[in-house]
Amino acid sequence: MIHLQKQLSRWTTFFISIPMCSLLIGINLALWIFLRTTHSQYLEKMNTGVLSILEYRLSTETMRLRSMGSTPGAVAIMMASARTRKNEMLERASRAEDFERQWASATRDDMLVREVLDNTVSESYRRITSREETVEGIVLTDVLGTVMAASEKTERYFLNREDWWIQARQQGGDRIVSEGMSEEGRLGLAFSVWNVSNTNFLMGVLRERLNVKKMVADLVPSVSSKNSAVTLLGNNMLYVSGAEDVAALFSKELSVIFREGTRKLGWRKGLRYYGRTLDAGIEWGQPVWVVAIQREGFFPLRRYWPLIVSVLISVTVASFWPKTFRRAITQTLLDPYEELL
Repeated sequence: MIHLQKQLSRWTTFFISIPMCSLLIGINLALWIFLRTTHSQYLEKMNTGVLSILEYRLSTETMRLRSMGSTPGAVAIMMASARTRKNEMLERASRAEDFERQWASATRDDMLVREVLDNTVSESYRRITSREETVEGIVLTDVLGTVMAASEKTERYFLNREDWWIQARQQGGDRIVSEGMSEEGRLGLAFSVWNVSNTNFLMGVLRERLNVKKMVADLVPSVSSKNSAVTLLGNNMLYVSGAEDVAALFSKELSVIFREGTRKLGWRKGLRYYGRTLDAGIEWGQPVWVVAIQREGFFPLRRYWPLIVSVLISVTVASFWPKTFRRAITQTLLDPYEELL
């Protein structure tokens, strides 16, 4: 009789208790994955709403920049510089310091400034900047970095030492380049203009400076929660929408986690975040992140209460049901034989 009881106990353990506990663990694990996925989808939805609009607007700007580089006026002014490069332009480059001093002290009416600003190309640039408040400035240089046309007077006459100019020169004419977002919330786009119809030689570099603050100012707020926000991260943090106090909590101390990679999801210091980098077909010198932020604990009970209830029920069932089931089987199968024995 004792042997039958041990055998029955062994059978119920292997064929009932273990499968039942495995099923309960699987159910709770599936519930955890489901709740975690829906939780991250909320952050991803906030992120994607801003990211898609910004990438669309940047893609529009890159197309306009390419079209500006291929206009007849821009091509003509760069070709004129190429024809005079062996004498006058090379002489100017050799006297760069003298020309920089003249340029710095020159007024709008001086000839050196007028030959840059008083041409049809510069006039077209000024029309764009006056019409588009997000575009703050446009400048066109020749292959030596000399300013040929601009929407306004630039700080320097030779721009070939600027990081964006070097980056655009090295990248070639295939992709737009950007040095990233500045601390003031500005973003530069540049590309090198090549004469592909003739001998495929470099003619110059064209750059457009954008005000990202104004670019995101008219975005429809995609965040309605008081505990959520969306920000941009570059050399500085730029608030986009949502709760400003939550965005302020996402300080530079936390932004160091966005130095590498293209996608990040995690939690730190009371903030859950989901970040992705801007692409828009641009070669970024420093990545710009769109980050969705949610203020909450590491394990928010409000979102995961179904899992807690499921775990409690599973523990209760796993603790009492096998014993109850074993007792019922024992009474059904063994008790009648015990009377006979």
